[in-house]
Parts: sequence; structure tokens; C-alpha cells
Amino acid sequence: MKVIVAGYPKTGTKSTASALAHLGYSVYDSLENVIILRKEYTKVINEGWKIDDFRKMYGNVDAVIDMPACFFWEEILQAFPDAKVILTIRNSEDEWCRSLVSLFKGMHRLENRFIEIFSPTARYFCKYINKSTHPLIHGNRRPDPWALSAPINKQLAKKMYKNHNAYVKQVVPRDQLLVYNVSEGWEPLCKFLGHPSPVIPFPHRNVKGAIVHGNDTHPLMKQLRREAWISFIALSFASISVGYVCYKYGRTAL
Repeated sequence: MKVIVAGYPKTGTKSTASALAHLGYSVYDSLENVIILRKEYTKVINEGWKIDDFRKMYGNVDAVIDMPACFFWEEILQAFPDAKVILTIRNSEDEWCRSLVSLFKGMHRLENRFIEIFSPTARYFCKYINKSTHPLIHGNRRPDPWALSAPINKQLAKKMYKNHNAYVKQVVPRDQLLVYNVSEGWEPLCKFLGHPSPVIPFPHRNVKGAIVHGNDTHPLMKQLRREAWISFIALSFASISVGYVCYKYGRTAL
């Protein structure tokens, strides 16, 4: 583990993850955290943890970012004390909160609801991981896929965001910490990590919460979508079959 991104979701984490990947780092973003490490995080959240748990989870990974790792950034740093820490931030807590509200609304898009209801993997991490970490990180319960609205306590969310950022700045040694806004582009990020700045434009991903579950072309996202369709088709076929049998035998009984 070389880089720990401690910033909250909706602080340019998707853009930062893409930039780190371009610089040659293997990155565990939210999808990797909650799908590849779902058993490990289920244990951490439900039973507790030891620092060695995080050492095993991320021993072969260069960088970690987003939920639920941003909540456990301090434990991950204890497991990898030489890692550099990046605190991604927005221009203001109000700007961050508006982006969070957009994220919660995005969870109610039809495809996102469809995936969370019919994909076994999506249901698993929504039930056992995201619903546990959302109150810890945002102070708000993650909305259910069948809920009609996504209420959010903005004051509580902003307070937790502000407290989190202040704590990271207080704890991490200055020479190990970069407070970073993705609007700054390549230069501060590459200088901090010791890389030359690429000539390509800095990647900007998930603008205004356009993608709720991460990169829409991500292999793990494709897995969730494939699972959802398989489950939906199987359930539809089973329902039609049962309906036909009931209809057939009902007519015979008459």
C-alpha cells in the first residue's frame, strides 16, 4: 500500500482513482472494496478488526479510495505506516453536500434500483456494508432501492464531513499528507507522489454524480448488471411457469 485516499465520497474520488491508475498504481475503489473484499469488510463491520486484517486486505494493492476504506483510513495507515495520505476535498462543505444530495437522488434511477434489487452481490453489499457505513460517514441512512425518496440531513452530513477533514489534518504527519482538490489537476498530485505530470488532460469522472456505482464500464459494474438480468429473467420465467401450471390445473379442476 502506497497511497491512502482519506477523502469522503463526492470529493473527486473517481477522478483521483482514474489519475492514480494512469500513474501506474493498482487502485481499489468503492466497487473493489465492497465486492472483492466484501467478506473481509462484513467481518470488520460486524465483529471488529485487528490492524493485521487491513494488512492482509490491502497487502497487494497500491492505492485505496472511497467507501468504506475512507472511514477506516487511520487503521489502514497503521497497517502501512509509510503510505502517503491524500485528503480530497471540495471548494466548500456546501458544494460537497449538494453533490451528496445528487448522489442520493441518483440511487433512485431506474437502472440503479433494478441492479440493487435483482443482483445478489449488490443486495449483499447494500445490506451488510453500505447500510452500515453510510450512517458512520454521512450521518444518513443509505436509501433503500424501493424507497420513494432519499431524505438527507444536510446539517449532519456537513458536520461529519467537516469533522472528518479536520481529524485527518490533525493526525497525519504533514510530510505524508496532501490536501487536494481535483480542480488543481496533475501538478500537486504528481509532485506529492514523485511523478512527472502527464501531458494528457486530468481525468474528470462522475461529474455531478452521473455514475452512481462507479465507472459504468467497470468490469465489476458489468458483473452486477449481468447478475441482475440473469436473476430477473430467471424469476420472470419461474413466475410465468408457476402461473401457467396454476392456470392449467385450475381449468382441469373445473
